[in-house]
Amino acid sequence: MSDAPERRSALDFVTKRPIAITMFMVALVVFGIVSLLKLPVDLLPEISYPTLTVRTTWAGAAPEDVEERISERVQEALATLDHLVRQTSISRAGTSDVVLDFDWGTEMTFAVQDVREKLDGVFLPKDAERPLILRYDPNLDPILRIGIRAPEESAAETPEDRQRELIQLRWLADNRLKRELESLEGVAAVEVHGGLEEEIRVRVDPYALAAAHIDSTTVATRLAQENINASSGSLLEGSAEYLVRTVNQFRTTEEIENLPLAQRGDAVIRIKDVGTVERTYKKREVISRLGGSESVELAIFREAGANIVDLAERVNEAIFGNEKEREAARELAERGRAATTVAEREAVEFIAWQYRDQLVPEVLSDQSIFIRDAVNDVKSAAYMGALLAVFVIWLFLRRLSATIIIGLSIPLSIAVTFAPMYIGGV
Repeated sequence: MSDAPERRSALDFVTKRPIAITMFMVALVVFGIVSLLKLPVDLLPEISYPTLTVRTTWAGAAPEDVEERISERVQEALATLDHLVRQTSISRAGTSDVVLDFDWGTEMTFAVQDVREKLDGVFLPKDAERPLILRYDPNLDPILRIGIRAPEESAAETPEDRQRELIQLRWLADNRLKRELESLEGVAAVEVHGGLEEEIRVRVDPYALAAAHIDSTTVATRLAQENINASSGSLLEGSAEYLVRTVNQFRTTEEIENLPLAQRGDAVIRIKDVGTVERTYKKREVISRLGGSESVELAIFREAGANIVDLAERVNEAIFGNEKEREAARELAERGRAATTVAEREAVEFIAWQYRDQLVPEVLSDQSIFIRDAVNDVKSAAYMGALLAVFVIWLFLRRLSATIIIGLSIPLSIAVTFAPMYIGGV
C-alpha cells in the first residue's frame, strides 16, 4: 500500500507543473532531433574483422620457391597463435600471401603484435622484403568510382591516336583531377587506374657496352646523376633573399641520347652509341573500360569518420556541378562561348565543364545511392507503420483526442531515443 502515495505524488508533480514538464519534453525532443541529424550514416557498421594477411615479396622467385621458402615457413611460425581458426596461403611468382582467420571478438591490435613477434623469428631468403601485415576492412573500399573517357567528337581513329588519347587522359587524371578531388573535405585519397602512363625507355646493347668497356650500372648511375632537380639554398642580396634551385631534368629524348657515359681517348661515348631511347608507356596492370572502350578510372576513398552521403554529394558537385552551375553551363553552351568574366568562371567551376573538350566523366559506382535508398525505405516504412498504429488505436478507443495524444507520443518517444544513441556513438 505504501507505493500508492508515491505514485500519486509523482502524478501530482507532473500534472501540477505542466509548463516545466512541457519545456523538459520539448528540450528532449529537440535534442533527439538534433542528434538524429548528426548520426553517421554508413554502408556497414564499424566491425573489426578478425582477418589478417601476411604479404611477403620476393622479386623474381618462382611460385614453387615462394611456397617452399616463404609461405610454408610463415605458416609454421604462425600456427601457434592464440584464437587462430584457419590459415590459407597463396603463392604466386614473387609474392606470398598467408591469410589468417581468427575467432570473432579477438582483439586484432594484440593479434597484429603477436604476428609481428612471430615473424621476427622466421628465416626468409636474403632478397625477400620484410613481410607486411594487412588488415581486412570493407570500409576501405572506394565510396565512388568515376570513369573518364575522351569526348565522342574527338575520338581517335588510329591506334597511335588512341594511345596518345589514353596518355593524355591518364596525365589529366594524375595531375589535375586527383589534386582537385583530394583537396575536398573528407577525401582521404584518390587512386587512378587504367589509361597509359608515359615512360622514357632506354634500351642498351650489351655487345656495344662490352665493346666500350662500360657496364649497365654506369648507364643507370649517369642517368640518375644528370636527371635531378634540387634545392641549393638561398642567396642574400641586400634586403632581398632569392631561393636557388638546380634545374637539371631531361626535357627531350635527344638530351638523353647525347648524355656522355665515358671518354676513350678523344672520343666521347654517349648513350646513343650504345643503345636507343624511345618514348613509350609503362606496362599496364589494370585496364579500365567504359562503354566498351578503354578509359581511366578514379577511385575515391574517404577519411575515417566521414559521412559517405555528404562526401559523395560534395564529390559529385565538384565533378558534375550543382543545379545552379549546370544551368549556367547550359546557358553558356547555348550562346556558344566560353566563360570570360570572373563571375561567369566562378559560376561554372566544376570539372565536367572545365575539361569538357578533353574528357567526359561518368559515375561507375556510388555507395551513397544504396544508403540513400535504404534510408528512404526505412522512412517510408516508418510513416506507414505510424499511420497503421494510429488507425488501430482509433479502432479500439473511438476517441479522436485520445488517439491524437497517443499517436503523437509514439514519434516523440522515438525522437528522444536518438539522443542516447548519439551520445553513445551508435
